[in-house]
Amino acid sequence: MVQKISSHNSQSSDPSFQLSDAERQRLQQNRQLLLAQLAQGNSLQWILNSLIQRIESADPSLTGAVFLRQTESDRLDLIAAPSLDPLARDALLRAEPHVGGGICGQAVLSGERIEFIHFGKHPCPACRQLGGLPQFQACWAEPISNQGGETIGVFAFYCRLPKHPDLRQIALLKHSASLARISIEGCRETLAQTNWQSAQRAIVATDLAYRVQS
Repeated sequence: MVQKISSHNSQSSDPSFQLSDAERQRLQQNRQLLLAQLAQGNSLQWILNSLIQRIESADPSLTGAVFLRQTESDRLDLIAAPSLDPLARDALLRAEPHVGGGICGQAVLSGERIEFIHFGKHPCPACRQLGGLPQFQACWAEPISNQGGETIGVFAFYCRLPKHPDLRQIALLKHSASLARISIEGCRETLAQTNWQSAQRAIVATDLAYRVQS
């Protein structure tokens, strides 16, 4: 059972209005901590794993994962899933090979949140096999879009119960995807600056060597 969910702009349909003050404060703390981790130069995988672990500790029924889209090949790379053992990770990778395949791949392709319950009824054999593991009874996949509107990945919650998310969980999913976007773009910007600085140093070194030889 797959359900596509289009985004809405009205405040009345905003799931964040279902959050308690304590939950809002927790989400704000997640954001502040993530920004601090970015400033400290931590790796993207480390930052996302830390985010997912905080979410899972607050809701043990959920298992989080982040896929990053490889634009050259349209492959999906699993870059964060701290709670998955090797068996579960391999099963997930078989079920989510590329954009358009699997549940997360469909979310990337459509640019919309996908909610799927009852893995055992999925038309893809790899997805049906995934449903044999207890943490994979439902999947809620939220696309991650950059500031230009391009879908660059997906943040997924896998639930131990075959159910659709409630409004509180939708708010958590949307907030998590937003934080993942900040992490991805922040780490890419840092990498680009590092590469530029390295290139500049190489240019200076080459120029100096040329001057010495001349």
